[in-house]
Amino acid sequence: MKPKAQTSQQSSDTYLTTLVEGLLRTEEAAELLAISSRCLAEHIAAGNLTVIRIGRAVRIHPDALRVFVEAREARGRPLRRRSAKPSAAQPLKTGTES
Repeated sequence: MKPKAQTSQQSSDTYLTTLVEGLLRTEEAAELLAISSRCLAEHIAAGNLTVIRIGRAVRIHPDALRVFVEAREARGRPLRRRSAKPSAAQPLKTGTES
């Protein structure tokens, strides 16, 4: 007996299942990038990283993550912004010092 040929519906379902299984949660993407979830959320809010929103859930395709990293590398920019706040080790300058 000949095996049945896959229908376009079966092929579409297989593709969709593979796609969805490969999506990353924001926590997973942040861990892969070695940045905080908050930093990743800032990049998403700024439009630097393409995401897929499903209701309240946010998912990231691995290819979008790769594009994001490559774009940052091409511009020579770090993934995390440096804080403009002075560190605890550096006292604040008040302007009255000479």
